[in-house]
Amino acid sequence: LVAAISGRPAAEAKNMINIDEIVYIGNHGLERWSEGHSEFTQDAQAYSKVIKAAIEELTPLLSTKGISIDNKRVTATIHYRLCPDHHSARQDILAAIENSPHAKSLRIMQESKYAINLLPPVRVDKGTGILDLIREYNLRGGVYLGDDITDIYAFRAIRAATRNLDFHGFAIGITSQEMPEKLAEEADFTLNGVDDVERFLKWLSQTAVELN
Repeated sequence: LVAAISGRPAAEAKNMINIDEIVYIGNHGLERWSEGHSEFTQDAQAYSKVIKAAIEELTPLLSTKGISIDNKRVTATIHYRLCPDHHSARQDILAAIENSPHAKSLRIMQESKYAINLLPPVRVDKGTGILDLIREYNLRGGVYLGDDITDIYAFRAIRAATRNLDFHGFAIGITSQEMPEKLAEEADFTLNGVDDVERFLKWLSQTAVELN
């Protein structure tokens, strides 16, 4: 099994990678691309109207230049990478969330690169997505590669499955100038950027063929 697990909508991840044979989990585990369309978890579907209302409340409160809001139907991401003062922009966003009844009712997931994620207050994340795949496909081993702070949930799920299930896995962090320190601390190993990832995947595929 090869799976792409992303904070992006599943359809967007599918369009970026465009390989039909792999599984796409989007919106931090809240949806899956299957048979040509996205399927949301039952818990997530009920929050699409809340997400829409939260964005409508937040938009007039966030007039800082460089801030943008990405509506992903069952989640929302507020980006501030383009703001000249990241610290000030972040504080403005958190204050706006406090002043938005709908946004305040949502869950703020661990912040990623110059972005704040708003999700339904249900226990679903990249880690639960990993555990669902392990059980569904009866996996006995796996490798997870991630470069963002939200991948920590998946790293922890890999370790939990290794401890508690008939499964052996490794969590690999991808280093970059923007890589959060905590991600490296949670990883079993690290790879230095995209070039290292490419070399690792080539080695892994060749080794798998030889072992079989």
